[in-house]
Amino acid sequence: MALRGSLEDIQVRDLLEVLRLGSRTGELVVAGLDTDARLYFQDGKLVEAVGHGRSGVAVLTETLSWRDGEFEFRPEAEPPAHNDPELQSAVARVLAFPAGHGLLPLPPVEPPPGPADDPATDSRSALLSAFVKNVPLAEFAGILDATGVIQAQSGSSLHPIAVMRSLGAAANAFRHAHCRPELRRMLVEDDKGTIAITRLADHSLLMVVADGGAGLGNVSAAVSKLVHQLEGGS
Repeated sequence: MALRGSLEDIQVRDLLEVLRLGSRTGELVVAGLDTDARLYFQDGKLVEAVGHGRSGVAVLTETLSWRDGEFEFRPEAEPPAHNDPELQSAVARVLAFPAGHGLLPLPPVEPPPGPADDPATDSRSALLSAFVKNVPLAEFAGILDATGVIQAQSGSSLHPIAVMRSLGAAANAFRHAHCRPELRRMLVEDDKGTIAITRLADHSLLMVVADGGAGLGNVSAAVSKLVHQLEGGS
């Protein structure tokens, strides 16, 4: 049975269910607007996912958010011998939620190390560091690209970069799963403080982590000033 079509007609989540119920073996090629992903199945189980230089749950998370593009299942393709149990756990969580559920039921995925390992690699890092130094409530500031990788960051050492990458990945996953027009700003309070996520003009994300004593109004005002500076304001 041929399995191909448009993501406008069937979501990736539903394709996972179809392939699982049919115990299918082969390769599901999903072509989005800017990139593609290849999901490999063995007897209905997702054993590997690759795309855009990455693999594993990070690729699945991104692919699940696509609403435009094409797909084709190729049963003649041989799945790799590698079997990723984390992918199967992730699929189980996805299928536990009804189709069309706004949030992806996946844990934050840490993106691979990127330019943020060296804050000097992006000219905006100096502005972010100055912001954290001069604004008492700010503990960290970073800019994430469309895949959730930190491209620029402040020089703060209050938070391990692995934790900031995990927060950034979670924010990026929410951005792609958001069921309304693209979000402009999101403020999240937890037991350690406030996280502000703001979309910049180039569609990257600014992430600011503030301390627990900062009010939401003060955080929002400080972030607005930083956005103005990043986008060429005085």
